[in-house]
Amino acid sequence: MRVHEVPRQIPPRNRNHVNRESQLQLVERLVRDADGNKVIVLSGPHGVGKTALAIESVHHVKQVMPDRFSDGQLFLPLSIDGVSASAADLLGVALAALGDQYDELPDRLDARYNRYITKTQGRQLCVVLDGALTAGQLKWLEPGDGNSVVLVTARTAATDLSRGTTAIDVDELPPVAARELLGHIAGPHRVEREPEAVDRLLALCGNVPSAILVVGGTLAVNPGWSISRLANLMSDDGRRAEELKLSEIYDAAYQSLPDTAKRCYRALGAHAYAGWIRTPVLAAALELPVDDIDWAMLKLVRMDLVREFHGGYRVGDLVRVHARGVARDPNRDEYLAIGNRLVEYYDRAIRFADVLLAPGRPWRALLLRAVQFPGPGVGEFDDAASAREWLRQEIYNIAAAAEFASRAGKSQLVARWCVLLWSFHEKDKYLDTMLAMHLLALETPQRSQDPAVASLLHTQLGFLYYWRRELPEADSAFGSAVELARALPRSMASRQLEASALEGRGLALLAWDRLDDALAELRLNYQQAEEIGDTRRIAIAAMHLAKIEESGQALELLSQAERVFAASADDETENRAKTEGWRGRALLRLGRIAEAETALRSALTVLRARRRRFDEAEFVVALGACLFASGDVDGALEQHRIGLGIYEELCFTVPARAVAERISAMMDGRVPPPLRP
Repeated sequence: MRVHEVPRQIPPRNRNHVNRESQLQLVERLVRDADGNKVIVLSGPHGVGKTALAIESVHHVKQVMPDRFSDGQLFLPLSIDGVSASAADLLGVALAALGDQYDELPDRLDARYNRYITKTQGRQLCVVLDGALTAGQLKWLEPGDGNSVVLVTARTAATDLSRGTTAIDVDELPPVAARELLGHIAGPHRVEREPEAVDRLLALCGNVPSAILVVGGTLAVNPGWSISRLANLMSDDGRRAEELKLSEIYDAAYQSLPDTAKRCYRALGAHAYAGWIRTPVLAAALELPVDDIDWAMLKLVRMDLVREFHGGYRVGDLVRVHARGVARDPNRDEYLAIGNRLVEYYDRAIRFADVLLAPGRPWRALLLRAVQFPGPGVGEFDDAASAREWLRQEIYNIAAAAEFASRAGKSQLVARWCVLLWSFHEKDKYLDTMLAMHLLALETPQRSQDPAVASLLHTQLGFLYYWRRELPEADSAFGSAVELARALPRSMASRQLEASALEGRGLALLAWDRLDDALAELRLNYQQAEEIGDTRRIAIAAMHLAKIEESGQALELLSQAERVFAASADDETENRAKTEGWRGRALLRLGRIAEAETALRSALTVLRARRRRFDEAEFVVALGACLFASGDVDGALEQHRIGLGIYEELCFTVPARAVAERISAMMDGRVPPPLRP
């Protein structure tokens, strides 16, 4: 039995939090009085401290009501650099925090949502949704019915959630609180010494906390400056406070930084990451020692230009925009070099990760012969588990780096990343990110693409659509992959590419109930596998063909597959279990009920332990059919209902409907329709 820690994702308290007592008391009262879930929207303009108030609110509630949020706290950023984050990916992160394994996550967005609702039903959670851009983002992340609190930060209160929503306006600080905040950062004695200059400076800041934090940080690192001097530098012929441009505040903060911290700040403007960055990545971008980066970033943290977050630094949108400006002028060459070094860093790490995650995958040798794959000691990881965890942390940065590389004309590098990240996506299922990167790689004019790599990318896209049960799209992608492979000169690579696409297309057609077309494709795939001569490919092709082939032939194919998997030095436990399960289904079709039941129960033992939910459903329904054939109608109904529940959980409507029809027939005393292949 797996044990997981209760998630505690809320960042530490902001040491400079001031004067939000009325809002804190309101949040406390709303939480205390809530009957069921409560949604609280903190709305206000950029920089007024909505995120800081949300974080402080969680800590405050926990302090006065220690038993609240006993099932955990989630913190989910809803936007990255002003762009909405993927709902499917956010649900994946939330489910993993709540105890699911990444390789167990459903593929479809609606299935992840259903799983999230189930996991959060009846629980006491706090879910902070930071930076909401649209109401549509929120509907996927509101927990199931229970006693949870959802804190949303947004520019507008128009979130239109279904029930229990209260909006709290977050405005600029009143003058007394603004002076207190400046005193916390720059020193109360300096504020008391220059009251008129303080008033001018705060007016220029519009009493907006983010602006006060930056000017206060500038004063803190320049103890010899007077407040009057800084106010004069930021003034422009008595500009009114509402006309203040925050860039002028950031200019003053930037100019006060030491040289290495300035270089770090300029690097934060790069497009080739997604707004969260770790020290080793910055060190690679700037070609500086990690210790120097840590020391420099400490300056930026102290000036509230960045925030420490999840082992790295979170960089706000305005800081990134300003940093791009100072990086481009007069440092454009450095700006481009930083972006290119970030791409090189991710390229090197992705190559090493693929070697660790998929040492036997053929495409490095077949399609990427000119690429050098690094050995141990190159990345920040030295085994498959740490490589996978690194990819989970960096996947959004990799996607941003891919966009930067594509704009720089490096589309072939983006395509290579898609090939090499397959083994990661196949289990962790960041499918929206995977889709975006594949479409980015394939939008390049066809004459600039490597047709062999393009064929493989279409196959990978086909499997993505197949996982989501978007079957027409899957069929189209696999079809494109087959055409591209067949247009290549005949070689080992072209045959492998065609066979992979045929396999995927056959499976998609099978799921689509186009049985004759599926049989033809899977037979052709098996024939191609035999011509290639790769025993594992033959075994997998045999296993898939056995799903639809005549029963006697299916048993021969499954025996062939079992011999290969049993003799393999690799862990083929799951493939052996699947082979045994399909053997059970073939035996069932032949009327060998007792043998079929034994095989199916054996397969289910493994697949349940490995949490292979779809395969479990395929075989538990077959087990129910065995029990019905043996006269155990109650047992048959129980197994069918288990299978129906799994299909509904995964949002696979076609097999769910077929199982529901079988249940209905059994309850009416009729013989159920045959099992789907």
